[in-house]
Amino acid sequence: FNMPMTLQEFERFYQAKPHDAAEILPEIVPPEHENSMAYAPFRPAQPMRMEEIVDNAHAGIFQVGMDHEFTFLTCNEGYRRMLGYTARQMDEKFKNQALGFVHPDDVDYVNEEIRRQLNLGDTVTIEFRVVKANGNPIWILGTGNVVKNRHGNASLVVVIVDNNRIKAQNLSTQQQAAFFDSILS
Repeated sequence: FNMPMTLQEFERFYQAKPHDAAEILPEIVPPEHENSMAYAPFRPAQPMRMEEIVDNAHAGIFQVGMDHEFTFLTCNEGYRRMLGYTARQMDEKFKNQALGFVHPDDVDYVNEEIRRQLNLGDTVTIEFRVVKANGNPIWILGTGNVVKNRHGNASLVVVIVDNNRIKAQNLSTQQQAAFFDSILS
């Protein structure tokens, strides 16, 4: 049969007789790369421990204290990979203080904005720059919430994603819009 079908052709074809899947579905083209995860047959895997899942996530997941520098209480390997630091380097260079990684131009904003949002509720969403180990800044987007332990001590659990590509596209669009606006004005 040819696509697209009319409604009448569709009804005649599918109601006339039972069909073999090969008759209905397009031919599946084998992948060029035999080890492609997208085309790999499903094989039941052993469930990972939550710690392994968190460390393998392509995101930063961490817990910080509610002190002035938002000191790391825990930090996953995903955030370390994103920034290019080892746990030891984070401790030695920044004393495990989350604000130490923030771009110098953004530190005051980040500190004030997080505290402003926490005065309004228990959640935070913020976009800002951090500086990677190689010296390059990247835009990140973070969202977090306050958690309290059984003793009532509060900390902030945060998930961070690399937002650099999207931010660059947005900035480019804004620059283009400003350019065209200046031409038309």
